[in-house]
Amino acid sequence: MKRFLLLLMAVLFVTVLFAAKDTLVMTVPVPERSVVPTYNPAFIDEGNGFWVFVYDTLIGLTPDLKPEIPLLAESWQISEDQKTVTLKLRKGVKFHDGTIFTAKDVKASIELVVHPKVANRNVNFLPPFQTLVGYDNFVSGKASEIEGIQIVDDYTVRFVFTKPNGTFLLGLAIVPIMPAEKIKKLDPMKLAGDEYFKKPIGTGPYKLVEIKEGEYYKFEAFDEYWRGKPKIKYAYIRQIDPTLAVSKGDADFLCTYSIDVVNAAKQNGNYDILRASPTRLQVFRFFIDTPPFNDVRFRRALIYAIDFKAIIERFYGGYAKQMSTFMIPGYWENKTLPPYEYDPEKAKKLVKESGYDGRELELLYYYTDLTTPQIMTAIQYYWKQVGINVKIRYVDAPTATALVIGNLQDQFRGKAILYAANAAIDPSFLEAFTTGHTWDFLKMNSSIYNELIRKGYETVDPATRKVYYDQAQAILYRETAPIPLWAPDILNVKKKNLKIPVDPFPGFWYPVDIRLHEWEFVGK
Repeated sequence: MKRFLLLLMAVLFVTVLFAAKDTLVMTVPVPERSVVPTYNPAFIDEGNGFWVFVYDTLIGLTPDLKPEIPLLAESWQISEDQKTVTLKLRKGVKFHDGTIFTAKDVKASIELVVHPKVANRNVNFLPPFQTLVGYDNFVSGKASEIEGIQIVDDYTVRFVFTKPNGTFLLGLAIVPIMPAEKIKKLDPMKLAGDEYFKKPIGTGPYKLVEIKEGEYYKFEAFDEYWRGKPKIKYAYIRQIDPTLAVSKGDADFLCTYSIDVVNAAKQNGNYDILRASPTRLQVFRFFIDTPPFNDVRFRRALIYAIDFKAIIERFYGGYAKQMSTFMIPGYWENKTLPPYEYDPEKAKKLVKESGYDGRELELLYYYTDLTTPQIMTAIQYYWKQVGINVKIRYVDAPTATALVIGNLQDQFRGKAILYAANAAIDPSFLEAFTTGHTWDFLKMNSSIYNELIRKGYETVDPATRKVYYDQAQAILYRETAPIPLWAPDILNVKKKNLKIPVDPFPGFWYPVDIRLHEWEFVGK
């Protein structure tokens, strides 16, 4: 009997030792984000790319951010005049509460995320839908629904536009689908902190079962997921220092821009580093209608003065790309535009020719990490060498917004440069620099640029859109405004025994189809 018990214990020990790990531990993407008390996709920051745990979209984004993968929409057909798009929906898909996904959920989800009374709504949701028939009446409060979203039957939705909209398919790839019966009861003005979003319901591979503010989100596998039962039972997204997490081996996966995190992972020895294309680029923002920024020679001097290669190597460990356009690297980037070379002598000449009077300008930043102030100091030094005087000042994010597009513009115009980022995945964002746009901090007033952006927005064919947007980027390049700097690579840090079925893996910065249900741990 004693031998039998010893043998049984040995068998159990081996079973436990080699059993598949059933809990995935991740960290929030960047230190600026945190675990908030709700998980609400109608807001710009809450959840972020982690939507993919709980929610599905109609169309999936490929790793290079193209809306091409059939998800909750099995197929879509575009009319000859490009003003009607008909979706055929997938049948038999269940929400986490057991209810069946149908066309009414599509209509309700879109109408919620674009609702004008939603505070801090994600601005990326608006361009894909703002040319729908009846959209203006809906956002003005004259109608309770968008006329152009038409439910044909339970599994067919028709979208009717006043004019072609090249961003529409992207919209279907970023709007999480929620159950109409639940969200139609919500007050758009009071979504923040609503009880529903503490345990939201989606059709995604995981159910959100617990939120501990400032600490973690906890997810449990949804066994009836339409693409198959997830291979990992539980998942946590923890708000912990990422460098410390990988040093101690506490995290299975995280995505970062920090070379410190990567170095800690390499030192640990139990991680792989997956390098992915950037999904943001750093830029300098300023108005160009006021001295000294109204002289293109001064603006070009700002670039020629900076040793980009040295900054990328020193602060990013080489994991970044110098940029020459305002679009992130990828399909929509105009790759024909060469980056500026480091040429301090030319910068000095341009500064003198521009008539810059030596006034002290401000170099503003709003990032809270430890590296950004060091980068600002390096840039301050480079500019000083060519005769441009700046002092560095931190401002919080709301103040930065008010300075550039809000009620503090008089404190910004002609006085400061803002170090900021652009993370737009569709070139329609370039509309921000058209004359009269709310966000037009350039004040470029180019009729040719305005027309190119209009044509690009109203064209559905990607190849034709790219022609227009490439020309628009060439104008920004010629005007040297805004100034693109560099695009840091996404660095995905994962345990060696974690198997991910998507290669290259893009990270969680957008709701890309990463087939989370297929993730699994292999070996020890």
